Amino acid sequence: MSNKIKELAGQALDKVVPYTWTNLNYDELWALQEYFGKLIVKECVNALWTEDCHVSDLAIIDFNEKKRKIYERMGITE
Repeated sequence: MSNKIKELAGQALDKVVPYTWTNLNYDELWALQEYFGKLIVKECVNALWTEDCHVSDLAIIDFNEKKRKIYERMGITE
């Protein structure tokens, strides 16, 4: 597992079960998986941001459209 994935997993654990996660119940496990998935999708969307987005309105529009499509497809609301 990459360091980034480990970091995101740690963030998900801290958010969903900040106490101990050794005895997760079903709802907590589901929430953990859902939050972890959202973190991964958001990280992938962030990878679409390019230097062009800093100087080009068209690049920002393109980024926002791709982001919207990905979030919609994955069922993520901001």
